[in-house]
Order: sequence, then structure tokens, then C-alpha cells
Amino acid sequence: MRKYLFIFGVIGFVVLIIGGWWLSRYWNGLKPILIDPKKPIAEYFNDLGVGEKTSTTTVSGTPLILPTGFTIDLFANNVIGARDLAVDQYGEVWVSQPSQGVVSVVDPMTNEVRAIFRNLNRPHGLVFHPQQKDVLYIAEEERIVKTAIRSEALLETVVPLPAGGRHWTRSLVFTSQEELLVSIGSTCDVCEEKNSLHGTVQKVLLGEGRLEPYARGLRNAVFMAVHPKLATVWVTEMGRDMLGDNLPPDEINVLQKDGFYGWPYYYGNNIRDQQFKPNVAVSLVYPLVEAKVELPAHVAPLGLAFVPKNSGWPKSYVGDLLVAYHGSWNRTDPVGYKIVRVLLDDAGNVEGIEDFITGWLTPENTALGRPVDVVFDQSGNLYISDDKAGVVYRVRYTAVPKPGEKDNETSNDVPATDRSVRSKDACVITGCSGEVCADEETITACIYREEYACYQTVICERQAGGECGWSETEELRACLQ
Repeated sequence: MRKYLFIFGVIGFVVLIIGGWWLSRYWNGLKPILIDPKKPIAEYFNDLGVGEKTSTTTVSGTPLILPTGFTIDLFANNVIGARDLAVDQYGEVWVSQPSQGVVSVVDPMTNEVRAIFRNLNRPHGLVFHPQQKDVLYIAEEERIVKTAIRSEALLETVVPLPAGGRHWTRSLVFTSQEELLVSIGSTCDVCEEKNSLHGTVQKVLLGEGRLEPYARGLRNAVFMAVHPKLATVWVTEMGRDMLGDNLPPDEINVLQKDGFYGWPYYYGNNIRDQQFKPNVAVSLVYPLVEAKVELPAHVAPLGLAFVPKNSGWPKSYVGDLLVAYHGSWNRTDPVGYKIVRVLLDDAGNVEGIEDFITGWLTPENTALGRPVDVVFDQSGNLYISDDKAGVVYRVRYTAVPKPGEKDNETSNDVPATDRSVRSKDACVITGCSGEVCADEETITACIYREEYACYQTVICERQAGGECGWSETEELRACLQ
């Protein structure tokens, strides 16, 4: 008995020493994940209130740093574990909460968060059908389901999926050909999978209840987006761990049908992984595709979105790619915890990468939040989910360009957000799209409707009853009709 106690004691001591060494080495990198900040990021917005606008001065009063002309506000609070986002045709923002087994919706008018679907198995990916716009697809860990959001219909299983292992998230995207793709991460850090579905992106054969291989060798293609002009599918890809602080690079890949992206044998631009079976000859059945963009190691890229045309953002941003860096853990000094802008030309070639939003990582190496997904609505508002802080942010371009300033020229003729103009008798043309005539600035949901254009030629003035309002004319009535 003493012999066994001694053996177990030695084993425990060795495990303790190794664990202590590992923790001491990576503690600085783990702090942003394990330690809560002294002040939650939601408190920085408390003086304004959830959903209220922030000006450039109030943004500078928070830790978050944005380019000139952009503002950020707290769109939704107490959204525990907020991950994937989708915007429906009514302007409502849907958000998955895998840790809660919930898919919720945020009302853009009230910022109220309502849990719609409960008791799900790690729901993650969300996408609306491009034609049947009320049909929402949800990717749980072991199945994809769909439902009509404006009916009492139950969740209908579309296709089963394999259990997750280490990378259990499932993400969805419809291609330009209206093909539904689902990403299925690997079960491990680096290994040869027993189930060929893991470490791939699969095409969902709608109506048949089965999958068809689309792309392979993707360790964890967590999020996907379609290039608006090239119609190609771009995915973020996390590299393996335990190769040091600077290897391997995380990646952005452009999917090719039947393409092989290297994992577990290669990383980046087809560099052989010398720590995974280096003496094994790799027989390539499918074409080996290089990474489209190499990112710094361990930044953990997640959500990505192309800046759309007619977004109201500066024209220089249109077609560029915004990527959320969730942040590192397997690194002695943390990196990531920000949103970056990948500058692209019309052919999709990379011209550079620059910071778009920073400030989540504090000087004390704690994290105020960890950005996850990024998605635009039809009015050019950018929504960002944060699974550490449990919030959803909204970013808007609010600068009104001066005449002749081409660099600030916006990408459409929709009135700039938060336009506030002092009019006759001290009334104010206000609202996100300039659709309200009021006594003072008013915040409205940034959902642009065609009828708002009718108010651009109407006089905003004090009415007979003493309140501000639009002076109704025959032209206004005709325009609204």
C-alpha cells in the first residue's frame, strides 16, 4: 500500500511541477481570459444608457479607440456569452448564446433582449435564407435546424452533424449561389481525424438531409463571409498551439471547391509542420491551397464582414474586410482583442492591415471584452458581439463630410447617421436617418426606409400646437404614398 502511495505521490508532484511551470510561463497570456477587469466595459456606457448615441468626445472617454468619424454605443447588455449575429429583414439583431443554450433577438427600437429559442445544444451559427427571408437556420453542435421567425413553427432538423470535441462551434453561410455551407472544426489541436467531417467545410444538401464535402484541411474555420463582388467564400482559420509565440500564423482563407488547406500537416503558405509526424510522407489527393492572408500567431480571428456598398461609410472603406481578433491564450504576451481592417483592392488583393477598434486589452493585461462576430445591417450599422463582456456593440459612421473632402466622401446618398440640423424656430432635424423633426436631438433605430427621403425637402418647424413637426404638403403626402 505504501508503495502505491509513494508512486501516486511522485506522479502528483511531477504533475504539480509541470503544471506550475506551464502556468507561470503562460500566466501573462492567460490573465485577459481568466481575470475580470476592475471595471466592466458596460459601466463606461452607463452615463449614456443602453442604445443611446456616443459622440467622439464620449468615445474618447472610454477605453475603446475608433477612427475619426466613427462612434460606438452599447446596443445590448446582459447577453451572456454572445457569439454569432444575424440581422433579419425587420432590422432585429439575432444573437446566439451557446453557453446558455439560447438564441435571442434584440429589438432595435427598445434594445430589449428576448430569449426566443431555449434548451438548445450549444447553438452557434445563425443565417437567414436569402430568398425565404423569415427562415432562420441555427447550427447546434450536433445538428442544423430551421424555423420561420414570424410563425409558431417548431424547429425542424435539416441535417445531423458530428459531435464537436475540442472545436464544437458550427457556423453557417449562404453562398452567392444560395448553397448553405457549414464549418465543422477539428476535435483536437493537431491530429489525424477518424471522422472525415471534422476539420472541414461541408455543403448542406437542403431537402436531402445530408452533407457533401466542400473544403478540407481546415483546423477550425470558425466564421465565414461572402465577398460582395467576387462571390467567393472567405473564412477565418485558427492555427495550432504549442509552436511558440510566433508560429503558426492564423489565417484567412478563400474556399475553393475540393481544396485542401493543409491542416494537420501544413500551415500558412504551405509550411510543413515539423512537430507533427515530420517523417510521414503526405499524399495529397486534393490541391493544396495557400492562405489568402497570414495573420499574427494566436490572435484567434473569428467574425469577418466586408464593408458593403451603400453603407454610408467612407468610400475608401467599401469592399474592405473587418475581422474580430478574439485574443490569445497560448502566448507569453497577449495579442489580439481588437477589430482590424484588411484593406483590399477590387480584385481582392491585400493592400495592408490596420487597427479599426482597439482598447479591449488594458495595460494591466486584463480584457474588458473579447470581440467575436461582426455584421452589418441594411443601414450601415456594424454590430459586434462580445462573449466575455456579454454585450453587443453598435458602430456607426457619424461624420458629415465637408464639401470637397473626398477622403470622407460617403458610399451612398443616405443621410449620415446622427445628423442633427438646427432649423426654423429652433426645431431640430434629428433621428438616425434625419426622419424626425423634434425640439431636441432624438435617437432612433438606424433602419433606413425609403419614405425617409420624403422629409429631405420638407420644412421642419414649430406647428400650431407649439410642438415641432414636419409641415405637411401635397408633395409630402404624395411622396409617402
